[in-house]
Order: sequence, then structure tokens, then C-alpha cells
Amino acid sequence: MALHWNNWYLAGYCHLREGVRVFRLDRIKEAIPEEVNFTRPNEVNVLRVVLESLALAPLGWTIEVLLETTLVRAQEVLPAGSAVLEQRVEGIVMYGQSDDLDWLARQLLTFQCPFVIRQPAELREALALVAAEAAAMARRP
Repeated sequence: MALHWNNWYLAGYCHLREGVRVFRLDRIKEAIPEEVNFTRPNEVNVLRVVLESLALAPLGWTIEVLLETTLVRAQEVLPAGSAVLEQRVEGIVMYGQSDDLDWLARQLLTFQCPFVIRQPAELREALALVAAEAAAMARRP
């Protein structure tokens, strides 16, 4: 189990989906105890499983952005559970979901590093609108 964003989550094997799944404890309606013991695999990092599950949960737009920075810096600026970060030769690839591209475009600017929006194309449009808004504010007397 792991506590994140004021909610408790349970990572476990789902017999229905035949794989590891994440369940929010307050949404579990019934649990049936069984007389079966198991050994938790050593390689399972429950918090990582929960954070990746939250970051990739379906929520509007699928996001992929290349951050031209280090993994340490990306981890400093991104709240845990908001995206999955993957080290690549060209930088850090941020994967996630967002239902508000305007908000995301503004957040990307706070990272203080160059970036390349890989998807969705609509995020580029949102960033262009934010840039135009900033340029208009810069021209104000």
C-alpha cells in the first residue's frame, strides 16, 4: 500500500485483468479474506507502481514531451505521480495524461529548460496561444 495525494492505494495482482493493478482503498467495496499466503516479489516497488499508474491513468490527452534537462532536475520540478520520466540520450521524455492543455503549456514554461512537444499537436497550439498572450502583456505600457 502507498499513500499519495491524501489517498491510500493498493498495488496487487488482479485475477480479472491478469496483471498488476492499482486500487484506491476507499473505492474497494468488499474484500474476502482467503487462507492463502504469498511472498511479495522483492523487485516490486509499490510506490513506483502507484505513481506510474496515476501518471498514465486515462485523462483526456496523451502527452509526450522531451525535456532537455537532467533526470534529477525533471524530478525536482514535476510533482510525483504527475508524469512518468524516462532517460534517453537526447534528454528526459515525459509521458502522461492531461485534460487541460492550456494549464500544461503554462506549466512547461515553469520547468526552465528547453523542451520539444512530441504529442499531442494541440499542446503546441496551446503553447503558441500562451506565448501570444505573454507577448501582448509585454507590449502593454
